[in-house]
Amino acid sequence: MFYIDKLKRDLAHILQVSSSEFTQTPDIKLGHLSLPLFNLAKQKKVSPQVLAQEKAKLLNEDKNYSNLIEEAKAVGPYLNIFFKKNKYSENVLNNIISLKSIYGKYPVSGRLKMVEHANQNTHKDLHVGHLRNLSYGDSIFKLLNSAGKKTVAVSYINDIGINVAKIIWYLKQKGNIEKNQKNKGEKLGKYYQKAVEEIEKDEKNKQEVLKIKKAIEEKKGEDYKLWLETRKWSIDYFSKVYSQLNIKLDKIFYESQMLKRGLEIVNDLLAKNILKVSDKAVIADLREDGLEVMPVLRSDRTALYPVADLALAMTKFELYNLEESIYVIDVRQSLHFKQLFKILEKVGYKQKLTHLSYDFVKLKSGMMSSRSGNTVSYRKAYESVYQKAKDETKKRRKGWSDKKIEKIARDITISTLKFEMIKVARDKIIVFDVESSLRFDGYTAVYLQYTGARISSLIKKGLNIYTRLFFKFDSKYLKLDQEMKLILLLSQYPEKIKQSASEFNPAIIARYLFDLCSLFNDYYQSVNILKAETKTKQARIALILSTKQVLENGFKVLGIKYLNKM
Repeated sequence: MFYIDKLKRDLAHILQVSSSEFTQTPDIKLGHLSLPLFNLAKQKKVSPQVLAQEKAKLLNEDKNYSNLIEEAKAVGPYLNIFFKKNKYSENVLNNIISLKSIYGKYPVSGRLKMVEHANQNTHKDLHVGHLRNLSYGDSIFKLLNSAGKKTVAVSYINDIGINVAKIIWYLKQKGNIEKNQKNKGEKLGKYYQKAVEEIEKDEKNKQEVLKIKKAIEEKKGEDYKLWLETRKWSIDYFSKVYSQLNIKLDKIFYESQMLKRGLEIVNDLLAKNILKVSDKAVIADLREDGLEVMPVLRSDRTALYPVADLALAMTKFELYNLEESIYVIDVRQSLHFKQLFKILEKVGYKQKLTHLSYDFVKLKSGMMSSRSGNTVSYRKAYESVYQKAKDETKKRRKGWSDKKIEKIARDITISTLKFEMIKVARDKIIVFDVESSLRFDGYTAVYLQYTGARISSLIKKGLNIYTRLFFKFDSKYLKLDQEMKLILLLSQYPEKIKQSASEFNPAIIARYLFDLCSLFNDYYQSVNILKAETKTKQARIALILSTKQVLENGFKVLGIKYLNKM
């Protein structure tokens, strides 16, 4: 168990409150832990000020905690607790040093949760908007795992949407892409804007696109063969990007695999009057449920998104004993998922369904759009960040080999791209800017990684092989307020993991790591760590060892690479 969890549980037992009610004070001069008493006082129908005094007396007279608690003080409606620095520091640092990579990772329990993300369309390029989906979804999966939830990560690829038919139509008009050229899957997406422009010129073109879509769905003819070939190009391209981003998926579902069953489900729901025919099309009329009409099949009986989505949901529940199915899809699909969940509810499904919507990624030039061509592709974003990271590393590390510089630059690039996508709460728009993302003095992955490298350098200088084997420290030499602030912040890491996971918000961990790095750098600038007296130095090294461990653990959750040198 993590020390802070046990401490709060024990204190809650003495004070007869819930351990979740404790909060951190804004300043250690006010206390190291605080208990607001508004709610409890309201329940007991007493003054919160009087209740705070009663609880302070109770804690101050408890002899079992006299070696840990310096003082419990009533401050208005708050009970503020001051710990004895020596004992608290010893318990926290030993907890982190002994648990290592397990610190902040809770034991797995409960039923399975599924995180569905990485839901790209084939025949389209990946851009930085997709990068937000990939990074956010992956961090949610890792957060839930760290918080002790059984979690599986899956992807659902739309490989037969109308956009696919448009690309196939365009390739037929202009001639197929050369079979032997590189990056075929990536280049398919570059034709989309041109395809849209051509198709819009003539109504006949739109009808041809619908015929192509129908041929793909029916698995017939040359259009279907061309679809099979070009689909593989896209899937291979996606796999390379997932690998580069170190994103692992337990299973990938494809819309084309769901279509047959989806059409069977539509017929079943028609028979049950959950769906109905309207002007030859099939719809779900959800107006009585406070939602809009949801088109399911076009009048020519080609499928719309709900057909495969219904089949996918039902397939998930059959393959996995799910407690919750989490969909990481952008905010534009909010109505769609409310409608989908309502239909599944009418069918009789009781499992929890959660749509984690997130807002757009914009450029300085404005909103991105595949249709208009105003996008920054994943490759372009990667290469822009990589080149700047490489140049900066080369400038700082003149003695390093090209191979080593390139390796570090790649690690910085991936970490930077991911961090920029998850440091902002999901309901906020991201304005992507390569220049600001690589600042060493800003809220960036580079700043976090540079702090980590600084800490690694200090540890290497302060601990030789012998002292590493027989390392001991005495926490009474950690006397400074800055040291206590660091230790209090380190103790909060497990709580931040739980909060981040429960709120589906990796930005909480991102901000926590930034605050930890900022506090450490202030400490580093004002305190001489390696030239201190031996016992003080050992205690300070224990503190920075613990800081390094928490940074490593937090970086892993966010998908950031910890660098010992950069």
